[in-house]
Amino acid sequence: MPQGTVIAALEQGSFSDEAARRIAQYVADARIKNVRAIGDVWKAIAAGSAGIIPFANANAGVVWPHLHELSTGKWRIVGEIHHPVNMCAGTHPDVALERTSMVCSHPKAIEQSSKWIDAHHITQNPNFSSTVDAAKYVAAHPEILGVALGTRSAIEDNGLQLCAEDIADSPASENITRMFVVRDNGHSEIPDGMFPHHAVVVEPLNYRKSLCDVLSVVGDAADLSSLHDHPVGHNRYEFFLQMRRRDDVDDPAKHFNNMVLALNGLVGRERIRWLGSWGRQFVPEVTLSDFEVQHSSGLPLRLRKT
Repeated sequence: MPQGTVIAALEQGSFSDEAARRIAQYVADARIKNVRAIGDVWKAIAAGSAGIIPFANANAGVVWPHLHELSTGKWRIVGEIHHPVNMCAGTHPDVALERTSMVCSHPKAIEQSSKWIDAHHITQNPNFSSTVDAAKYVAAHPEILGVALGTRSAIEDNGLQLCAEDIADSPASENITRMFVVRDNGHSEIPDGMFPHHAVVVEPLNYRKSLCDVLSVVGDAADLSSLHDHPVGHNRYEFFLQMRRRDDVDDPAKHFNNMVLALNGLVGRERIRWLGSWGRQFVPEVTLSDFEVQHSSGLPLRLRKT
């Protein structure tokens, strides 16, 4: 991304915000624009910003509405980050964890932390639109004896005391949310074989072994890194494919572009929607000790670029 890029993300203290700030470390003079809702992120992208759009979680699966929006042709993917969900618990400074009687958070956060909640015998209050809202509420209302679930920054920025870390049913090293960095498409031609990473939604013709044929064509020029299906009618499915261009062939870009032509011939161009081609993929190298050490320096995760 160019110098001075504005990166739109959800409100400060959200997992989206954490991801944006880690990417911003690699972009000179980058600025984070925090917004209230995911619709506001799309609006910011349309206005010229880059934006953080989640598309898959290791536990919850693919966010198909976001992939469908990406497939309209108005947007393009320009980067990707794999973000560990380090779910934290925080209480008002005057309330010890042992005294809490209610856990407050977004429904998804509560759902993903059910074992920890059950172990502490706490009543659930999932009536919050975000984990940040829950942290603000617990901070403002000590009388409810509440504990908020969210990011470490949401807990600490709202003056709560950090009681527990990495409490989700799946540890942060396994509970990964994958997010795309998205921009307005403009007049960019995608896919572009000069880049290593690519994503596409394909709706094969309804015939036996059609998906096998698609994967055979793709596999000639790329290594598949992700495959998800979504029903679109009776015995009809669309498939989200993410891939990395093979570099062990002569002229990898030309080889990849030839694969795109072959795929068009096999499926039909109208049934293929390329979502983007990009060069940077930010992948975390994460253990719980990384969280403990890196937070003291203000860098919650080490990121590896591939």
